[in-house]
Amino acid sequence: MYRKAGKFVGVKEYIVYRLTGEFLVDYSIASATGMFNIRELQWDVYTLKKLGLKAEKLPKTVSPYHIVKLPKNNAAGVPEGVPLVMGASDGCLANLGSGAIRTGSMAVTIGTSAAVRICSGKPFTDPLMQTFCYVLDEKTYIVGGPSNNGAVIFEWLMHTFFPKEEYDAVFEEAGGIKPGSEGLLFYPYLLGERAPLWSSSVRGGFSGLDITHTRAHFARAVMEGILLNLYSVGKTLMEMQEISVIYANGGFARSTTWVQMLSDVFGKTVKLNETVETGAVGAAMMGLKALGFAKDFSELTAFTKVGKEFDPENAVHEKYDALARKFSKGAQLMMSHAV
Repeated sequence: MYRKAGKFVGVKEYIVYRLTGEFLVDYSIASATGMFNIRELQWDVYTLKKLGLKAEKLPKTVSPYHIVKLPKNNAAGVPEGVPLVMGASDGCLANLGSGAIRTGSMAVTIGTSAAVRICSGKPFTDPLMQTFCYVLDEKTYIVGGPSNNGAVIFEWLMHTFFPKEEYDAVFEEAGGIKPGSEGLLFYPYLLGERAPLWSSSVRGGFSGLDITHTRAHFARAVMEGILLNLYSVGKTLMEMQEISVIYANGGFARSTTWVQMLSDVFGKTVKLNETVETGAVGAAMMGLKALGFAKDFSELTAFTKVGKEFDPENAVHEKYDALARKFSKGAQLMMSHAV
């Protein structure tokens, strides 16, 4: 099947093909395949050779600002001549749409999965392969690490242990527990893990459990465990670049308790945009630039308005920073038990 395949494409590329008749992929999506040379902005010759794959079987790589005019009688029934802008991947666009493309800023997204990302003017590859580096456009790179285990893990907790409770009520209960959950520590690897462990077989668990712990401790420990895992990725990025502010987005941002916890774990000011759907905002911004309505993203700051800000408590951050070191050691132990 591999040898007989005519093209290897993703969902986005297939939709573009059905609309335009062309097999195209933007640099951003291409760089997420592991087959794209992020420095030369083309399919990587060495990698394709190792895979026994010809470049002709992959879509043509184009800039995220690339425009195709839709033909007559296209599959969506859109009028002829409407410009289709290639755009980028959701994570890269979330950085753009939140405002986290400025130096010194970081984006933390916690939806079903999760990710930590910063912007760089040059490509960066981690020798330990803990992070990714995607191309937003020809001059902008998004460096970060993805996690399988975002808010889907808290959803598991709710369905399993709080089936009749409202989310806000459980968040309020968790907010009443001291930072650190009085010794209860959670490793959120219920779905295996990408960054920083990169293991499909690692699994999660609780440690430090004693008879005094209540269901509220478990709720808070799950929230903290998800953040501590992201912090282990964030620390790698913060060694690259001095970070002063975090732009948070994704469904988790609806909980002020959880967002304050993020600020305390990372020890940084966290800003929430007026919308959590920053990927869609980034797509609109990229479209406006591609179509010539803006020369630079700095002209589109009205799109990235901040609704709320959260500042860390230094004493709480120090406690979480110490807990993070314990978490990292425990994560390695979890890896040692992976089959």
